[in-house]
Amino acid sequence: MKILIALSLFLNINIWCLEKCGLVLSEYGNNRDRSNCTTIEMQNIYLSPNGNFYIHYDTTPRFDNEDELIDDHSPDLIDIEPLDGVPDYINQVAEVADSSYKLLIEKMKFKDGANGEDNITDIYVLDMGGSFYGRAIRIGCDDSCIEIDNDYEDDSYIVKGTDAMKVTTLHEFFHVVQFEYRCGTGGDGYFYELSSTWIEDLGYPDINDYINFLNSNSSSNYYKNPTIDFDDTNGYSLALFGHYLSTQFEQDVSISYESELNSKIMNRIWGRMSIGNISAISSIDYILDSLGSSFSDAWLDFNIKNLYNQIDESMYYYEDQALITKIDIDPFLIDNNLISEFIDLNNKSIYLSHYEVYDTSKLNLSFDIETNELNGNILTFYNNNYISNPLLNGLTDLLYPDKNIYIVVNSDQNNVNLNINVEPFYIPQGMNELNALVDSNFVKIFWQFPSNKSEDLEFEIYKDSIFIDSIDDSLYYDQNVESNTTYYYSVVAKNQIGKASPISINIDTSIPDFPLKPDFYNFFIDNDKVQLWWTNAIGEGEISYIILRDGDSIYSTIDTIFYDYNIEENKNYSYSIYSMNEVGFSDNAINFNVKTWPLSSDISRNKIINSFPNPLDINNENYIGLILDVVEQRSNINSKITLYDIRGREIKNWNNLNLSPGRQRVILDDVQFLPISSGIYYLSFSNNSISIVIKN
Repeated sequence: MKILIALSLFLNINIWCLEKCGLVLSEYGNNRDRSNCTTIEMQNIYLSPNGNFYIHYDTTPRFDNEDELIDDHSPDLIDIEPLDGVPDYINQVAEVADSSYKLLIEKMKFKDGANGEDNITDIYVLDMGGSFYGRAIRIGCDDSCIEIDNDYEDDSYIVKGTDAMKVTTLHEFFHVVQFEYRCGTGGDGYFYELSSTWIEDLGYPDINDYINFLNSNSSSNYYKNPTIDFDDTNGYSLALFGHYLSTQFEQDVSISYESELNSKIMNRIWGRMSIGNISAISSIDYILDSLGSSFSDAWLDFNIKNLYNQIDESMYYYEDQALITKIDIDPFLIDNNLISEFIDLNNKSIYLSHYEVYDTSKLNLSFDIETNELNGNILTFYNNNYISNPLLNGLTDLLYPDKNIYIVVNSDQNNVNLNINVEPFYIPQGMNELNALVDSNFVKIFWQFPSNKSEDLEFEIYKDSIFIDSIDDSLYYDQNVESNTTYYYSVVAKNQIGKASPISINIDTSIPDFPLKPDFYNFFIDNDKVQLWWTNAIGEGEISYIILRDGDSIYSTIDTIFYDYNIEENKNYSYSIYSMNEVGFSDNAINFNVKTWPLSSDISRNKIINSFPNPLDINNENYIGLILDVVEQRSNINSKITLYDIRGREIKNWNNLNLSPGRQRVILDDVQFLPISSGIYYLSFSNNSISIVIKN
């Protein structure tokens, strides 16, 4: 992996990273004064054909005094093409180095590198062990050298062999050239790497090693973190920005690498950086200003164009955009709630948000500062198509779930604070079911309002696929129907955003929707009333209930409970309960008989009428309920109730009960912990007993 290391001690600057023939000149010998690129005394030196590079290399391993291997930096020693006594790999290194010189110095007119008094750059061929591809080392401000690997076959190299050697040699030689512009990297090391990685692709456009750096998970990888500050990137992931700068601002340059070789803009930027250690960003901004642009405008445009990778080549700034995916961040699925984001912009980064919607919608965007103070676009992508709109307050175009919405913003000012509000407006939501109440001469259809009900909400009504009405209520009453006929109704909800999917129902007027009767009831009697309750009946529409007593209708209600206070003592009543809706009554009713309690004056003896619950499970209930008759003149006498087992043994007493004359309910507490087993027991009151089954 290419990494940049700056060692300030003695201005010895190392740049570690990635990647360009032959005459053996024995008169130079092995004792030539070398730069301090390595403490290893290499065994051979080879001068490149064009005389611009010394290639230092070994041909045998090194051993210590005990014949233990120290190191082996030898390349493959095959010497075939050409057969000249020099390993072919060294010939290739020399050829690549001379080609690098031709490209950078002769073709693109960069300064000659910082390569000492002899003006020859030293390249050392070493076994890097796969730990890095290569490095450029600067000694002082006047000399430097390069180290590269001796075969590039370790598993850690993504690109291997000769291809790796080519791009590494060119990459590192450009660092040597950069040293001539700037003695120290300062805070611009990322731009050294950006430039050297960019030049790899110009020298060897078919290798495309630089694209591998776009897949790194490093937080400084621009393609994984596009909102990072420009000068916080690692540089390697921004080689494409070098292509962008070299293709977008000069009229005679197109997006192909052949045309890009004619660009002078990177040369001019490095020239600007050499003046008083001006930063890379300021240098880019200065050069672009002379071309009618600025760094912030270019950085915004570069990011926007990277959203079109593999989508629209008319938006490309370089042909390799067809090989890489667009920049991206995790999408945010917008529900029905307002989203508010606080943004702190500076002039060397962008704000990028990625939204998705779950249904047809529009987004209302608002910025709390004037949009003319910002630069940006709203981009919508779908099915490899796109729409681009300027940054404005207001509603977006219509959006669909398969669309991805991007907001890209930056500013040419530093420390700009703003809020972006994103308010979603969806088509009507949550209408899942259409219900109906059917009779032979009318149909009533009804539904729930959408969960996002709005003031502009309307419902279109269709019968047999023909539009019949538009309403703003959630119920439609159709009397234009015939008996024994089937109809197909649909309802479509709509608002200013659009229409929801229809909900539909099939209707048959030969089967009127009479409700069913309630399927459960119970009653409760005391001295002054009869209480009735029942379950809700099944049926369509609004259901009410008719209560009959002894065949006469006495009450109607939509509740499922009724209190009858108009009763006489000690009398039998017959109750019936019918369900009813707009169609009519249920075919059947629930029926039951009730006998009211006697007057206290009619009670002739103390007596337990019944107990409840019976059987009693004392693991679940902690009481026994009794209905007692109490003679009036003895209301406070013998107010004791006793529980006996089947053998007549007393189990428990309840004493001093507060009894009143007449029939009444009494609750006996504290039965849950009775020391008894399951069986039959007896409750006794005033010489009167009843049996009770108890479970334990």
